[in-house]
Amino acid sequence: MLDDSVTPDCVYTDPASVSRGHRELTAKMQTTQRNFPGATFRNDKFAQHHDQAISNWTMFDGDGKAIFTGTSWARYGDDGRLAQMTGFFEPAP
Repeated sequence: MLDDSVTPDCVYTDPASVSRGHRELTAKMQTTQRNFPGATFRNDKFAQHHDQAISNWTMFDGDGKAIFTGTSWARYGDDGRLAQMTGFFEPAP
């Protein structure tokens, strides 16, 4: 699934980390899953144009309590896969 949706040389950044390529991105996702067991994301708003997108989202813990809110920006490659992603987030109010 990752190969189909994300370029092999993708770059993901957020306030706490930088991940380059599938291996580092997979490790980032695994760490997040370990740190927040059962967590889910809800996409609250999504807009896209000219091979770019922005999303407002909420992250919930395993009990359904909002723990983070954020905004993510993405750029797509010529093949339509994600090439660059940047996340901004803060604890939920």
